[in-house]
Amino acid sequence: MVRARLRVPEASVQPPPRRHRTQPGLARLARDTGAPLAATNNVHYHIYERYRLQHALVAARRNTTVDQALLFIRPNHHLHLKSSAELRHLFRECPEAVANTLCIAEQCAFDLSTDLGYTLPEPAVPADHAPESYLRQL
Repeated sequence: MVRARLRVPEASVQPPPRRHRTQPGLARLARDTGAPLAATNNVHYHIYERYRLQHALVAARRNTTVDQALLFIRPNHHLHLKSSAELRHLFRECPEAVANTLCIAEQCAFDLSTDLGYTLPEPAVPADHAPESYLRQL
């Protein structure tokens, strides 16, 4: 059982061949030290099909086009949220990492509608406009 405040080595899902080089070493390190290993995924988008949107966000963050932002865009589409079955398959050589991740997740509480911790600012618009109408005019 993973306890709160415990630092846990993390094995992230990475595309082959890097995954095949790093996961066995991390699993061995965790076993040798007695530290629990957690499986993670480095999620950047919720479903596979949204990887192009992530590319657009990277380009927008850099105020450039997607073509010009290619050096900063991850060259794969593996950064989506995985199902438990997918994670069990990806970490089949280290099933305890998936079990530890589930234990960590069960200790978390998050509500997307209330827990983001910020609100968007109200834009300054002329008195005769709503934000949407002023944006259309611009």
